[in-house]
Amino acid sequence: MLPVIFVTSNEEAVQRYIDDLKQSYKLHPSCVYIIKQEKKLTIEPIREVLASTSTYTYQTYLVVIYGFDSASVVIQNSLLKTLEEESSHVQFVLVVQEESGVLPTIRSRAHIVYDKARKVLPRKSTAYHYTGLTLPEWMSMTSKISKDKSALIIDSIIHDLRVAMLEGSNQEEYTKALHTILQLRRNMIAFNLNYEHVLDQIGHIITSQHLL
Repeated sequence: MLPVIFVTSNEEAVQRYIDDLKQSYKLHPSCVYIIKQEKKLTIEPIREVLASTSTYTYQTYLVVIYGFDSASVVIQNSLLKTLEEESSHVQFVLVVQEESGVLPTIRSRAHIVYDKARKVLPRKSTAYHYTGLTLPEWMSMTSKISKDKSALIIDSIIHDLRVAMLEGSNQEEYTKALHTILQLRRNMIAFNLNYEHVLDQIGHIITSQHLL
């Protein structure tokens, strides 16, 4: 389960989202953990919760962490590995007011959900124009991209897909595409996959479904 970054300043919106997840996973109340501190987020309560969730790994848990964007870089870095290792049985929801307060390494591994009452973010402006391309046009465009720039354009595509998901009606298609592209990006970096092949796969997803 991909961690969710829920971007909002509205606690009622968070509660509605939590209720939906509880119903979706059919969770018992004892499997839901809420971490909420008055001041800056610290690591101790998170460790206590993770000690509980690691006891029965066959059970699905929901862990909601409020104010994750208030956590220090050290704390966020220390949780990066946990978010991946526990993802088989723990659904993390990281509640933030600004996604920019979350480390890029976590954002790239998470599904970002915006409170629908929030103002829709503008699309990113890049030197590459990939909206409305056919697959051959896409491959022609990406053939000019260097390895160093590949992660940057993938991040831009991920951002624009999230914005398009808010603007569009078929959220299921966008969610599936985002999940696949996030996994491709993660594997490209972790396993040193051929970046051109990864960009071609992303191009096939985007152009075949006309997502951008």
